[in-house]
Amino acid sequence: MRRNLSHIIAAAFNEPLLLEPAYARVFFCALGREMGASSLSVPQQQVQFDAPGMLAETDEYMAGGKRPARVYRVVNGIAVLPVTGTLVHRLGGMRPFSGMTGYDGIVACLQQAMADSQVRGILLDIDSPGGQAAGAFDCADMIYRLRQQKPVWALCNDTACSAAMLLASACSRRLVTQTSRIGSIGVMMSHVSYAGHLAQAGVDITLIYSGAHKVDGNQFEALPAEVRQDMQQRIDAARRMFAEKVAMFTGLSVDAVTGTEAAVFEGQSGI
Repeated sequence: MRRNLSHIIAAAFNEPLLLEPAYARVFFCALGREMGASSLSVPQQQVQFDAPGMLAETDEYMAGGKRPARVYRVVNGIAVLPVTGTLVHRLGGMRPFSGMTGYDGIVACLQQAMADSQVRGILLDIDSPGGQAAGAFDCADMIYRLRQQKPVWALCNDTACSAAMLLASACSRRLVTQTSRIGSIGVMMSHVSYAGHLAQAGVDITLIYSGAHKVDGNQFEALPAEVRQDMQQRIDAARRMFAEKVAMFTGLSVDAVTGTEAAVFEGQSGI
């Protein structure tokens, strides 16, 4: 959970509250977003909010009932969306937070900018080494579709690697600075084993399970060769998917993309 909200949650739930109904909706929409809730139901008013609806309800209140506040800057008709830090599947907010940006937030910002009559184009201001594979491909597909409505440009300022490179490739155009670091079109996976440490400590952990692959890759034993092979096949398939997406978005060949062997390029050499 983001922030320490335990005291607020303890006071807000299963306790009587003296709140005006309209504000109560706003309060629980805001709190629900912080908790990562996906929906909010108000049975007495026959109202059901999904995640975007909770955000809209909060923003409308903060804007004094006017048009929901923008979550991006608009410069000469261009919406500037920051994409910084580690990219994660679901952050639950529309702005970067604590060194992370959520794919869900990127999509929500893009959709808001597309509906904004004062926005004629979008710039993703990217400074990210990448992040989770989960959610990355769907986010890139969304960027690719939305660029048909309004131009979406990517500024690699200064790092756009791996998952961030995937998002940049989906944009209409890509810009680099003199010191940009871009590329790393590859996939990795890590495994940790505490088997040696546990043995030295005299601790023996027994896993009781049903299903031959249920505990594959567990951290209490060294990684068996067959499990490592399965993991390798998974990341090879993910890399192929990565390369095919970049090729489709940019017009490059798949062989040209895979031929980079996940190298990172600097400045003009990345063009």
